[in-house]
Amino acid sequence: MLELRDLFRRYTGFLRSLKLVYVLNNLLHWKHLWRNRPLYRRLGLKKSVFAPIGSQDFPQPAGPPPWLDRPDALQALRRHPEFLTFDAALQKQLEQFVQQGYLILRGFHPADKVDALNAEIERLLREKRTGFNYTGRKIMDAFRFSPLLDREFFRNPELLRILEFIMGRPIIPFQTINFLVGSEQRAHSDSIHMTTEPKGYL
Repeated sequence: MLELRDLFRRYTGFLRSLKLVYVLNNLLHWKHLWRNRPLYRRLGLKKSVFAPIGSQDFPQPAGPPPWLDRPDALQALRRHPEFLTFDAALQKQLEQFVQQGYLILRGFHPADKVDALNAEIERLLREKRTGFNYTGRKIMDAFRFSPLLDREFFRNPELLRILEFIMGRPIIPFQTINFLVGSEQRAHSDSIHMTTEPKGYL
């Protein structure tokens, strides 16, 4: 059965861009946000936990930028002890990521696992455990309804290991989007509507 949150995502896509709706959504989730008050105080944030925040709200940077945004990133990559634990193909892909800004993990999931993922999505749709959002083309956060999707794809240990190596910090997965064909999204940057402090850790 679809939750109110899923109905909100399905039918109110354009409303989500409005600040008032953002704040109202935060108020609906006040129990989750309220526990951030001590963290806000420690970081010197002078805003309500219900209000939008951005990097400009932090009085001072919380740390240096990610290593991959530094001028010596390629050298730092090759010197990193964990870099040598990856196979040669992945090492080449990681070097390309630093040089060209994108990473494609070709063949990361074998075809049988991808088939299992698609079958699981079909099952969730058939049982009405999830559905398409307002676009009619995206399925949001299907991992919440399936241990298989959560374990094998969303929190895949090897994928998290690669991402944590790239970011140099623990990774917190928080969203999945499934499409009918490919990504069906134009090239874009999520950093315009989500932020991290220090910058660059999205």
